[in-house]
Amino acid sequence: MMARSSTSLGLFALLGTVAFLLVAPSLVARAGPASPASPLRGGAVPYSPPGSPAAIAGNVPADGPSSAIVPAGVVIPSGVTAPLASATPRPSVTVGVGTHFPGISSSNSSCGCVPPDVQVAAGPSLVVEMVNTEGKIWNKTGHAISSFTLATFFITGTDFISDPKVLYDNLSGRWFASILDVSTGTIHVAVSSSSSATASWSVYVVGGTPAGFFPDQPILGVSSKLVVLGGNVYNTTTSVYLQGELWALNKSSMLTASSTYATIFHNPGWFSMHPVHSLSATATEYIVMTSGSSTLKLFKLTGQPSNHTSAVLSAATSLAVHSFSTPPAAPQKGTTSKLDTSDTRVMDAVWRSSVLWTTFDTGCKPSGDLTTRSCVRLVELKTGSTTSVAQDFNISKAKTYTFYGALSLDGKLNLAVVYSYSNSTTHPVLAATGQLSSGSVGSLLATKVLLAGTGSATVGCNGANVCRWGDYYGAGADPGSPNIWVAGEYVAKSTYWATWIASIRI
Repeated sequence: MMARSSTSLGLFALLGTVAFLLVAPSLVARAGPASPASPLRGGAVPYSPPGSPAAIAGNVPADGPSSAIVPAGVVIPSGVTAPLASATPRPSVTVGVGTHFPGISSSNSSCGCVPPDVQVAAGPSLVVEMVNTEGKIWNKTGHAISSFTLATFFITGTDFISDPKVLYDNLSGRWFASILDVSTGTIHVAVSSSSSATASWSVYVVGGTPAGFFPDQPILGVSSKLVVLGGNVYNTTTSVYLQGELWALNKSSMLTASSTYATIFHNPGWFSMHPVHSLSATATEYIVMTSGSSTLKLFKLTGQPSNHTSAVLSAATSLAVHSFSTPPAAPQKGTTSKLDTSDTRVMDAVWRSSVLWTTFDTGCKPSGDLTTRSCVRLVELKTGSTTSVAQDFNISKAKTYTFYGALSLDGKLNLAVVYSYSNSTTHPVLAATGQLSSGSVGSLLATKVLLAGTGSATVGCNGANVCRWGDYYGAGADPGSPNIWVAGEYVAKSTYWATWIASIRI
């Protein structure tokens, strides 16, 4: 499950047309087939089973006009140079926790599959969570407003869907969300018509070419002018890897529910290109990708696709970071089954005011420990005319495994991180930490337990008795306060999995 390294293989840019729809989420999706072979991460594994959209057409050369993408429908939701070490010192001050409440669990999932792929975002007054096949909206006191299936929301019918993403874009005051449709090899992208998540959403459909391939685990990012998706393209039948792809869409057109345009880039040497969530105004959308065992690659997308222009992707800037490696599976209390801690692909990335933070899992030996554990890596980049690595360190603890970090930045550039940890005497715990923008390099606030699980994950396991978890957590900045809303997975005794949502402050 190692991430593939970037190579010198050719870069291709295409321009494609996108279909568009308007929808209104209600809900009932089907359980999908078992997860494809490594290194695929998308594709939820069914463990308790309870209209195909139009594809992009009319690709033309990169120097021609960008392809038009017509809205497919509208929906309304209803119902580094220093030695690498663990972050230290840890100040006595801890993360503040505000409103917190149970999120979606397997007991109210129409799919009944693992992992949930937890995502959360906060707008001016509402909080939205999406997991595989389900969505739910709350107000900020934790009162449920609406529940819906993602099949209805994204207009995918009975297709096999997976890997949801959701974010609130404070630059435009709109919500954006995406999902993979494995059945058609497409990505459905939705944008709200207002700052309320309960308003109508327009749904666009990208991908679908070549036939018989699908873009695994698509990642969603935004900047001032672009909506960007990145995915790993596989053969649906053989699970053979084809290439990494990026889709750069005209954001301005999407905000008016108009036909939009896309510039498409692909390269067999890319793997898990991760568009960042831009929290302040920028004409540049940054893309990050781990490469090899000690390199972080940074790309810049500029311009805006139209009927006569294309987005422009820069060459990669290679940044040396401390070495990373595939993390070992994590033991957990009460069972010999271990948790899948993924690989070294980027888990999350956020940018604000020339500061870019990213996180991924790696193997490391915590201070005072002789054994390699899974650890959450944090890397801070300073962007501008030149880019440099400002911080590069692990969240780790002796005799403990940490995994699945997600992060965001508040308006003062304070960093908030949500993650999990476990060991043979501890059920998986959902925890939070962070770093003050005034904090010393490599420092973290004391860990705050958000929720201690009371059960073990024993479903969705492979022949080595390693069970699916994740595949990622969610973190989103509150546009109206210094709070960061986070969500992650835990196990309760009465359910296979559940999620927990919390508002935290650094």
